[in-house]
Amino acid sequence: MHMFISASENARPLVELAKEGAYFAIEVLAELARFLPVIKKKAQELGVGETYPDVVRRMIEATKKNGGAGSNSLAAVAGTASDVVADFIFRKGGTKIIVDNGGDIAIRLREGEVARVG
Repeated sequence: MHMFISASENARPLVELAKEGAYFAIEVLAELARFLPVIKKKAQELGVGETYPDVVRRMIEATKKNGGAGSNSLAAVAGTASDVVADFIFRKGGTKIIVDNGGDIAIRLREGEVARVG
């Protein structure tokens, strides 16, 4: 996995916050590895009442919403990892957070910030 993390506040880079996000991303990957047998199953086979970590639950929900009857939750791994990491960093501060996980990009902006993607 190749993840780019950018955190800033009013155009001032927040390097330590981005590093904290990177360490959190490693924790997310470790959690996904522990649940690999679950996320390899077809999303429709997984029970709604089951208790899963947030990242796993989000992947399952995303795959089910997308109508992925034959898909497993790995179809949503990159985008969900980007979202989870971006949410984590955004809660910690900063006004502009961008997490790019191989093209699956999560952007969090507070009022007054803009991002150009293209």
